Amino acid sequence: MYRDQRVVIPATAVNASFIANFDYFVELITNGPAQKAPSQCECRFCDISSADCPERVDLVQIASVV
Repeated sequence: MYRDQRVVIPATAVNASFIANFDYFVELITNGPAQKAPSQCECRFCDISSADCPERVDLVQIASVV
């Protein structure tokens, strides 16, 4: 499920290999706390504001001098 679309996995794709891979990645994701890796590239996709995430890296606005 993405923000703008839903991807349907056909039943024919769910085989033993798919289940093993799925189990592996679910365990990887849920095994312990997430590692912090703040950067402009990562933070720009996150909906959590800097008020709730002190590590957030926002775009720096450069004021133009006229």
